[in-house]
Amino acid sequence: GTVFSAGKGIANVIVSDGEVFASTDQNGIYYLPSSKKHGYVFITVPSNYEVKTENTVPQFFKNLTGISSQTEIADFELFPTNNENHAVAFFADIHLANRNSDLAQFQNGFIKDVKETAAYYQAQNKKFYGLTLGDQSWDQYWYANNFKLTDYLNQLKDLDFPIYNVIGNHDYDPYVGNNDWLAAASYRNLLGPTYYSINIGKVHYVILDNMLYKNADGKAGFIGARDYDNILSDEQLNWLAKDLSYITDKSTPIVVAMHVPMYTNPSATGAYNNYMKNSPALANVLAAFNNVKVITGHSHINYRITPAGSNIVEHNIGAVSATWWWTGHTGYANNHIGKDGSPGGYAVWEANGVNQLTYYKGIGLDKNYQFRSYDLNTVHITADAHA
Repeated sequence: GTVFSAGKGIANVIVSDGEVFASTDQNGIYYLPSSKKHGYVFITVPSNYEVKTENTVPQFFKNLTGISSQTEIADFELFPTNNENHAVAFFADIHLANRNSDLAQFQNGFIKDVKETAAYYQAQNKKFYGLTLGDQSWDQYWYANNFKLTDYLNQLKDLDFPIYNVIGNHDYDPYVGNNDWLAAASYRNLLGPTYYSINIGKVHYVILDNMLYKNADGKAGFIGARDYDNILSDEQLNWLAKDLSYITDKSTPIVVAMHVPMYTNPSATGAYNNYMKNSPALANVLAAFNNVKVITGHSHINYRITPAGSNIVEHNIGAVSATWWWTGHTGYANNHIGKDGSPGGYAVWEANGVNQLTYYKGIGLDKNYQFRSYDLNTVHITADAHA
């Protein structure tokens, strides 16, 4: 295939099928000896380019026939832009399921808020992107409420910026048991590969799938256990090592986005453990770079882990859905509060060249609103009396 812009081939664009890699030549042409195991081919969108979007989903991937003996052509068109100065909003755990008045809360709260955030950056000629952190949907209600990933996408149709996606444990088909690959088919068909990379400005973003969905006893017409392992497959770790090998400047900022955290919520003393089973293996692949941020969701709380002597800082982000849309549900508390007291919201990362700044944006709140404090001499609400 050819990677081109305005009719001219673009050189040195990385192409992969999730296993092997190729790089385009001076004419933008690539040849990829693919086994077609994953059924698609995708590019690492280069800096200062974008691809077209369909209903917010960037079209950086092309589906293949799956017939390994058949040669196929997959071309990619790029559109030039200046994204050296950009912002990425990370949306964790949206959990739309057509329950708890979630759709009304989502539209009147989140959609309204994120449109204002996007407009704030666009007015400054900064490029604005979204990146989910998994659990856009809620597998338990795919069939019970007839609300699936397609319906989630329909809720985003009024947004005017690209949104890249991460798969979460609730984004698998619960009618598929004991087969992670088939259970993720609906996700891949709509949102593309479950692991890939993109370059925005001087930052290299990597999206990973760190769950092995098991769903014991799941079958057509019957939702199984919906269980899973928190782990990165060896295939992904090998792919990531190859992906990063194309980056010669090891001071390049690396941002890794995935659903399940690397590390657990720290205790009062700062102690923490591995949340993902093979977190050390991921850290080892990233060890050559000196500026690595890991952005995760899943927990519905905000916390940060900075391992001593490590090049990695993990930011675990509170949920767009807060406590699964309960506190703002009709007849409830008329607010939107997460498990840790944070307002439901999302994280915004600003990048100006290699410099990065971040803040948490509470839905419906000014960006400068960051915490509440209380004089405990005046607080007389106790769990025993009121909870």
